[in-house]
Amino acid sequence: MGIKLLLATQFPIISLGFDKLLSETNDISIVGLAPNQTQLFDLIKSTTPDVLILDLEMANINSLKMIKRIQKSHRRVKILALSSKPEAIYALNIIRAGASGFMNKSAVPKVIPTIIRKVHNNEIYISAALAKFLTFNDQGELNSNTKMLSNREMEVMQFIYQGMTNKSIANALEINDKTVGTYKSRLMKKLGANNTVALIKLAEAMGISNS
Repeated sequence: MGIKLLLATQFPIISLGFDKLLSETNDISIVGLAPNQTQLFDLIKSTTPDVLILDLEMANINSLKMIKRIQKSHRRVKILALSSKPEAIYALNIIRAGASGFMNKSAVPKVIPTIIRKVHNNEIYISAALAKFLTFNDQGELNSNTKMLSNREMEVMQFIYQGMTNKSIANALEINDKTVGTYKSRLMKKLGANNTVALIKLAEAMGISNS
């Protein structure tokens, strides 16, 4: 039997899109649709899916707690998080919580079956852009020394993308100019950027500009 996929989303347009897309594959079939948390756990038990696509924008769910709960009681289920949120901010914590991947809602449809297969094959999925900043061990787990950006660093980087000066950023965040400069230097070091233009390009590639 092929890959059994459970889809958790409350948005009909998303479920219809996946149904249409995956109907064209021979090895992936949707075995259930969960529009809320209660039905999700009932369907995990009754359908025993191989892969769960979990929409992080579902109402009344705490993404990290949900993933940890599923992993605790249904460890064999591979979780692929689906979100419109910037990957650079959320992907690391989502994967550390137990998910096998993070897929943005802007993903090109034709690559989605490949992403599902990758997750099913015990691989971690992240975008090529984010992969530049993460390292994994031989077991496919994130190394503890992976350098990701803090929320404040993400805020500064977004303001940089918007073309704001250090003084304007300082005013917006209620910090001083020197602190903004420190954040900018830290960003350049972490991301391997030599100047502000390079940071702006990285912000766009990582999805920070859409946050």
